[in-house]
Amino acid sequence: MATKLDNPCRLTISQGCPTMREGELHMESSSRNYRMERELVDDLCFAISSGVPWGTLKLAREFGYGRGRADLIAVDPYGRVIAFEAKIAAWREALHQAYRNTCFADYSYVVLPKKSARTAARHF
Repeated sequence: MATKLDNPCRLTISQGCPTMREGELHMESSSRNYRMERELVDDLCFAISSGVPWGTLKLAREFGYGRGRADLIAVDPYGRVIAFEAKIAAWREALHQAYRNTCFADYSYVVLPKKSARTAARHF
């Protein structure tokens, strides 16, 4: 069963909005202590609806496909598919899942809280 992408968000680029820089999306709540992955995805949805440089996106959560399930996918105005894998601490698992998402997505990102991202960065 396909997930219908029927929740368009109007996104605009403006000063002070989160932007992609060297693979990072800066969310104002980046220092929040997340207990559940869903909270992180909620904050991601809010951040990308606040002005990411992709334009108007159509979003779907928990998008199932043959090899698994992506936490969030987006389709931009040009039809490019963007996948997001969110994890509270399991950054290695998120990397594997993000890689698998490239079988259907044009772009695939890992979303981690700041503390987990710092831990992951020490391994690269």
